[in-house]
Amino acid sequence: MEQFTVALQGVALQLDSDWWLEWIPLIGSVLGALFFALVIAAFVIVFFIPILERAGWMESDDGQDAIQTLRERYARGEIDEEEFERRESFLRNRER
Repeated sequence: MEQFTVALQGVALQLDSDWWLEWIPLIGSVLGALFFALVIAAFVIVFFIPILERAGWMESDDGQDAIQTLRERYARGEIDEEEFERRESFLRNRER
C-alpha cells in the first residue's frame, strides 16, 4: 500500500507541474510556419497570377472581351469587314 501511495504522489507531482510549457515552442513553430505559408500564398496571388495571365499561361476571359471590342469597332466603322474577319480569326485561334 505504501508503494501505491508513493506512486500516486509521483503522479500528482507530475500533474501539478507546468507540463504545458513544454508545448509552447512547438505551438510557436507551427503558428510561424502557417503565417509563413499565408505570406507566400498572398505574394503568389498578388504578383504571380496577373503575370501568368498576361503571359497567356492561365486562362482568362480577355478573349471574349477582345472579340466584343472588335465587334463594336466594326459596328462603328473603324475597321472594314476584311480586317474584322482577320482579327476575329486570330483571336479565336489564340483561345484554343
